[in-house]
Amino acid sequence: MDDRLTAILQEPDLAALPGADIPYFAYWVHEMQRGQQCAQGLLITLDQLGRMDIIRWIMEAKTDGDLDEALWRSFLAGHFGRGSADVSKPLEVESAGQLLCGFGDTPMWTWDEVSSGLPVFELWLDEHATQLREQLQFGNHRKYESKKPGDVFRVVESFVEWIDRRGGTPQRAFTTAEGRTPEEAFDDLYYRVSELHRFGRLAALDILILIGEAQVLPIQPGSVYLKGATGPLAGARKLWGNLPVAKLASRADELARRANVPFDIVEDALCMWQK
Repeated sequence: MDDRLTAILQEPDLAALPGADIPYFAYWVHEMQRGQQCAQGLLITLDQLGRMDIIRWIMEAKTDGDLDEALWRSFLAGHFGRGSADVSKPLEVESAGQLLCGFGDTPMWTWDEVSSGLPVFELWLDEHATQLREQLQFGNHRKYESKKPGDVFRVVESFVEWIDRRGGTPQRAFTTAEGRTPEEAFDDLYYRVSELHRFGRLAALDILILIGEAQVLPIQPGSVYLKGATGPLAGARKLWGNLPVAKLASRADELARRANVPFDIVEDALCMWQK
Protein backbone atom coordinates (compact mmCIF):
# COMPACT_ATOMS: atom_id res chain seq x y z
CA MET A 1 0.00 0.00 0.00
CA ASP A 2 2.86 2.40 0.79
CA ASP A 3 4.46 2.01 -2.62
CA ARG A 4 1.17 2.22 -4.49
CA LEU A 5 0.02 5.38 -2.70
CA THR A 6 3.46 6.95 -3.04
CA ALA A 7 3.41 6.34 -6.79
CA ILE A 8 -0.11 7.70 -7.19
CA LEU A 9 0.65 10.79 -5.11
CA GLN A 10 3.63 11.54 -7.34
CA GLU A 11 1.50 11.64 -10.48
CA PRO A 12 1.28 15.22 -11.83
CA ASP A 13 -2.45 15.73 -11.30
CA LEU A 14 -2.43 14.22 -7.79
CA ALA A 15 1.03 15.22 -6.58
CA ALA A 16 1.17 15.62 -2.81
CA LEU A 17 2.87 18.55 -1.14
CA PRO A 18 6.62 18.14 -0.56
CA GLY A 19 7.22 16.63 2.85
CA ALA A 20 3.78 15.08 3.18
CA ASP A 21 4.11 11.94 5.31
CA ILE A 22 2.74 9.44 2.79
CA PRO A 23 3.79 6.29 4.71
CA TYR A 24 1.79 7.50 7.72
CA PHE A 25 -1.18 8.22 5.49
CA ALA A 26 -0.83 4.72 4.01
CA TYR A 27 -0.82 3.35 7.56
CA TRP A 28 -4.19 4.93 8.23
CA VAL A 29 -5.61 3.66 4.95
CA HIS A 30 -4.57 0.17 6.01
CA GLU A 31 -6.01 0.61 9.52
CA MET A 32 -9.34 1.87 8.21
CA GLN A 33 -9.54 -1.05 5.77
CA ARG A 34 -8.82 -3.49 8.56
CA GLY A 35 -11.50 -1.96 10.74
CA GLN A 36 -14.04 -2.10 7.92
CA GLN A 37 -13.27 -5.76 7.28
CA CYS A 38 -13.77 -6.55 10.97
CA ALA A 39 -17.09 -4.69 10.98
CA GLN A 40 -18.28 -6.49 7.86
CA GLY A 41 -17.28 -9.77 9.45
CA LEU A 42 -19.49 -9.00 12.43
CA LEU A 43 -22.43 -8.43 10.11
CA ILE A 44 -22.02 -12.00 8.91
CA THR A 45 -21.33 -13.59 12.31
CA LEU A 46 -24.25 -12.29 14.35
CA ASP A 47 -23.37 -14.57 17.24
CA GLN A 48 -20.48 -12.19 18.01
CA LEU A 49 -22.83 -9.25 18.46
CA GLY A 50 -24.29 -8.37 21.85
CA ARG A 51 -28.01 -8.80 22.38
CA MET A 52 -28.59 -5.04 22.47
CA ASP A 53 -26.38 -4.19 19.49
CA ILE A 54 -28.62 -2.43 16.98
CA ILE A 55 -26.75 -4.14 14.13
CA ARG A 56 -28.15 -7.46 15.35
CA TRP A 57 -31.67 -6.02 15.32
CA ILE A 58 -31.16 -4.57 11.82
CA MET A 59 -29.99 -7.92 10.48
CA GLU A 60 -32.86 -9.77 12.15
CA ALA A 61 -35.42 -7.45 10.55
CA LYS A 62 -33.71 -7.84 7.18
CA THR A 63 -33.68 -11.64 7.54
CA ASP A 64 -37.39 -11.54 8.38
CA GLY A 65 -38.03 -9.60 5.17
CA ASP A 66 -39.25 -6.49 7.04
CA LEU A 67 -37.43 -3.76 5.12
CA ASP A 68 -39.39 -0.96 6.78
CA GLU A 69 -38.27 -2.13 10.20
CA ALA A 70 -34.66 -2.67 9.05
CA LEU A 71 -34.52 0.91 7.75
CA TRP A 72 -36.11 2.30 10.93
CA ARG A 73 -33.51 0.49 13.01
CA SER A 74 -30.79 1.77 10.69
CA PHE A 75 -32.04 5.28 11.39
CA LEU A 76 -31.71 4.67 15.13
CA ALA A 77 -28.20 3.33 14.54
CA GLY A 78 -27.34 6.47 12.57
CA HIS A 79 -28.75 8.82 15.19
CA PHE A 80 -26.86 7.21 18.06
CA GLY A 81 -23.66 6.89 16.03
CA ARG A 82 -23.31 3.11 16.09
CA GLY A 83 -20.82 3.28 13.22
CA SER A 84 -18.45 5.46 15.26
CA ALA A 85 -19.04 3.74 18.61
CA ASP A 86 -16.07 2.76 20.75
CA VAL A 87 -16.48 -1.01 21.14
CA SER A 88 -14.88 -0.79 24.58
CA LYS A 89 -17.81 1.37 25.73
CA PRO A 90 -20.95 -0.81 25.86
CA LEU A 91 -23.32 2.15 26.19
CA GLU A 92 -22.18 3.55 22.83
CA VAL A 93 -22.69 0.18 21.16
CA GLU A 94 -26.02 -0.62 22.80
CA SER A 95 -27.87 2.71 23.07
CA ALA A 96 -29.83 2.48 19.82
CA GLY A 97 -30.88 -1.06 20.73
CA GLN A 98 -31.81 0.03 24.25
CA LEU A 99 -34.14 2.69 22.88
CA LEU A 100 -35.62 0.29 20.34
CA CYS A 101 -36.37 -2.16 23.16
CA GLY A 102 -37.59 0.49 25.59
CA PHE A 103 -34.82 -0.56 27.99
CA GLY A 104 -36.26 -4.06 27.92
CA ASP A 105 -35.28 -7.29 26.18
CA THR A 106 -37.27 -7.18 22.93
CA PRO A 107 -38.21 -4.46 20.44
CA MET A 108 -40.88 -2.18 21.85
CA TRP A 109 -40.60 0.96 19.77
CA THR A 110 -40.85 -0.61 16.34
CA TRP A 111 -41.58 1.40 13.21
CA ASP A 112 -45.27 0.53 13.40
CA GLU A 113 -45.51 1.53 17.06
CA VAL A 114 -43.66 4.82 16.72
CA SER A 115 -45.13 5.96 13.40
CA SER A 116 -48.70 5.30 14.55
CA GLY A 117 -48.24 6.61 18.09
CA LEU A 118 -45.89 9.57 18.26
CA PRO A 119 -47.75 11.14 21.25
CA VAL A 120 -47.42 7.90 23.20
CA PHE A 121 -43.73 7.71 22.34
CA GLU A 122 -43.23 11.32 23.42
CA LEU A 123 -44.90 10.63 26.76
CA TRP A 124 -42.77 7.51 27.26
CA LEU A 125 -39.60 9.52 26.66
CA ASP A 126 -40.64 12.07 29.29
CA GLU A 127 -41.38 9.29 31.78
CA HIS A 128 -37.97 7.71 31.18
CA ALA A 129 -35.85 10.88 31.23
CA THR A 130 -33.57 9.46 33.93
CA GLN A 131 -32.85 6.30 31.93
CA LEU A 132 -32.24 8.35 28.80
CA ARG A 133 -29.69 10.42 30.68
CA GLU A 134 -27.96 7.54 32.45
CA GLN A 135 -28.17 4.64 29.99
CA LEU A 136 -27.79 6.23 26.58
CA GLN A 137 -24.51 7.33 25.04
CA PHE A 138 -23.66 8.50 21.52
CA GLY A 139 -20.81 7.35 19.28
CA ASN A 140 -17.99 9.73 18.40
CA HIS A 141 -19.65 11.16 15.30
CA ARG A 142 -22.76 12.08 17.34
CA LYS A 143 -21.08 13.10 20.60
CA TYR A 144 -22.77 16.50 20.67
CA GLU A 145 -26.32 15.15 20.47
CA SER A 146 -28.74 15.59 23.35
CA LYS A 147 -30.32 12.88 25.51
CA LYS A 148 -33.11 15.17 26.70
CA PRO A 149 -36.55 13.64 25.98
CA GLY A 150 -37.72 16.56 23.85
CA ASP A 151 -34.58 16.57 21.74
CA VAL A 152 -34.68 12.80 21.15
CA PHE A 153 -38.34 13.08 20.24
CA ARG A 154 -37.73 15.87 17.73
CA VAL A 155 -35.19 13.78 15.84
CA VAL A 156 -37.51 10.77 15.71
CA GLU A 157 -40.49 12.94 14.80
CA SER A 158 -38.50 14.43 11.92
CA PHE A 159 -37.85 10.93 10.57
CA VAL A 160 -41.55 10.05 10.73
CA GLU A 161 -42.45 13.33 9.00
CA TRP A 162 -39.75 12.76 6.39
CA ILE A 163 -41.16 9.30 5.66
CA ASP A 164 -44.67 10.78 5.33
CA ARG A 165 -43.42 13.32 2.80
CA ARG A 166 -41.56 10.73 0.78
CA GLY A 167 -44.08 7.97 0.28
CA GLY A 168 -45.44 6.96 3.67
CA THR A 169 -43.18 3.97 4.38
CA PRO A 170 -39.41 3.74 4.94
CA GLN A 171 -39.07 1.45 1.95
CA ARG A 172 -40.68 4.01 -0.35
CA ALA A 173 -38.72 6.90 1.17
CA PHE A 174 -35.43 5.11 0.49
CA THR A 175 -36.37 4.04 -3.03
CA THR A 176 -34.32 5.59 -5.83
CA ALA A 177 -34.96 5.78 -9.55
CA GLU A 178 -34.82 2.49 -11.43
CA GLY A 179 -31.52 1.82 -13.15
CA ARG A 180 -29.39 3.83 -10.74
CA THR A 181 -25.99 2.35 -9.90
CA PRO A 182 -25.22 1.67 -6.21
CA GLU A 183 -23.07 4.82 -6.20
CA GLU A 184 -25.77 6.95 -7.84
CA ALA A 185 -28.41 5.61 -5.45
CA PHE A 186 -26.15 6.40 -2.49
CA ASP A 187 -25.66 9.94 -3.79
CA ASP A 188 -29.40 10.48 -4.20
CA LEU A 189 -30.06 9.24 -0.67
CA TYR A 190 -27.18 11.22 0.82
CA TYR A 191 -28.81 14.51 -0.08
CA ARG A 192 -32.26 13.18 0.80
CA VAL A 193 -31.29 11.93 4.27
CA SER A 194 -29.56 15.23 5.00
CA GLU A 195 -33.05 16.75 5.29
CA LEU A 196 -33.53 15.02 8.65
CA HIS A 197 -33.32 17.07 11.83
CA ARG A 198 -29.77 17.01 13.26
CA PHE A 199 -28.54 14.81 10.39
CA GLY A 200 -25.57 16.56 8.87
CA ARG A 201 -22.89 15.17 6.61
CA LEU A 202 -21.46 12.58 9.01
CA ALA A 203 -24.79 11.19 10.14
CA ALA A 204 -26.03 10.91 6.55
CA LEU A 205 -22.86 9.08 5.52
CA ASP A 206 -22.91 6.79 8.55
CA ILE A 207 -26.50 5.65 8.16
CA LEU A 208 -26.13 5.01 4.42
CA ILE A 209 -22.80 3.21 4.74
CA LEU A 210 -24.34 0.96 7.40
CA ILE A 211 -27.39 0.29 5.21
CA GLY A 212 -25.10 -0.65 2.34
CA GLU A 213 -22.71 -2.81 4.37
CA ALA A 214 -25.64 -4.63 6.00
CA GLN A 215 -27.02 -5.19 2.48
CA VAL A 216 -30.35 -3.71 3.45
CA LEU A 217 -30.13 -1.73 0.20
CA PRO A 218 -27.70 -2.10 -2.74
CA ILE A 219 -25.88 1.20 -2.19
CA GLN A 220 -22.26 2.26 -1.71
CA PRO A 221 -20.49 5.64 -1.68
CA GLY A 222 -19.03 6.88 -4.92
CA SER A 223 -17.35 9.94 -3.43
CA VAL A 224 -15.40 11.05 -0.37
CA TYR A 225 -17.98 13.85 0.11
CA LEU A 226 -15.50 16.49 1.26
CA LYS A 227 -17.92 19.40 1.04
CA GLY A 228 -18.99 20.28 4.56
CA ALA A 229 -16.29 18.08 6.13
CA THR A 230 -13.89 19.21 8.85
CA GLY A 231 -11.24 16.58 9.62
CA PRO A 232 -11.17 14.97 6.15
CA LEU A 233 -11.00 18.38 4.50
CA ALA A 234 -8.11 19.37 6.76
CA GLY A 235 -6.41 16.13 5.72
CA ALA A 236 -6.90 16.90 2.04
CA ARG A 237 -5.40 20.36 2.53
CA LYS A 238 -2.46 18.83 4.40
CA LEU A 239 -1.97 16.50 1.44
CA TRP A 240 -2.52 18.89 -1.48
CA GLY A 241 -2.53 22.42 -0.11
CA ASN A 242 -5.13 25.12 0.39
CA LEU A 243 -7.03 24.53 -2.87
CA PRO A 244 -10.73 25.14 -3.47
CA VAL A 245 -12.93 22.49 -1.83
CA ALA A 246 -14.25 21.27 -5.19
CA LYS A 247 -10.71 20.66 -6.45
CA LEU A 248 -9.69 18.87 -3.26
CA ALA A 249 -12.83 16.73 -3.44
CA SER A 250 -12.03 15.79 -7.02
CA ARG A 251 -8.50 14.78 -6.05
CA ALA A 252 -9.66 12.74 -3.07
CA ASP A 253 -12.19 10.90 -5.21
CA GLU A 254 -9.60 10.24 -7.91
CA LEU A 255 -7.13 8.97 -5.33
CA ALA A 256 -9.70 6.44 -4.11
CA ARG A 257 -10.37 5.28 -7.67
CA ARG A 258 -6.72 4.89 -8.69
CA ALA A 259 -5.76 3.17 -5.43
CA ASN A 260 -8.83 0.94 -5.66
CA VAL A 261 -9.75 1.86 -2.09
CA PRO A 262 -13.35 2.47 -0.94
CA PHE A 263 -14.21 6.15 -0.80
CA ASP A 264 -15.21 6.02 2.86
CA ILE A 265 -11.82 4.50 3.70
CA VAL A 266 -10.02 7.44 2.08
CA GLU A 267 -12.33 9.81 3.95
CA ASP A 268 -11.58 8.15 7.30
CA ALA A 269 -7.84 7.94 6.57
CA LEU A 270 -7.62 11.65 5.68
CA CYS A 271 -9.37 12.51 8.93
CA MET A 272 -7.15 10.35 11.12
CA TRP A 273 -3.94 11.28 9.29
CA GLN A 274 -4.39 15.02 9.72
CA LYS A 275 -4.62 14.72 13.51
